[in-house]
Amino acid sequence: MVRSALKAYNRLIELDASGEQPLYRPRSWKRLERTEERRRNRGAGEESAKPGTETVVLYRKGGFVPATPRSQLRNQFMREIKETGFRIKAVEQSGVTGGRHHQKYNDVK
Repeated sequence: MVRSALKAYNRLIELDASGEQPLYRPRSWKRLERTEERRRNRGAGEESAKPGTETVVLYRKGGFVPATPRSQLRNQFMREIKETGFRIKAVEQSGVTGGRHHQKYNDVK
């Protein structure tokens, strides 16, 4: 592992000496090229998933739904989303429990 780290560091030193890439780059260095590369890499995971497979589901966005008994609200929300064809995930978010309302907190030690 140490050899790998040293090899990577030496590679960065060589790139800096040759002028290809600065060792400590400013934020403005090749900003457009790096932005385009990030955009290309961001979508790479979506193309790798096979369409129609049930095991691999990629979600673009997510949302929180208040917790309800037997997840009724979340299930209704997911049915509506499924009909639209969007890939959005709904997650139940619980609020403050009843016990927390009645608990005393002593911040003086």
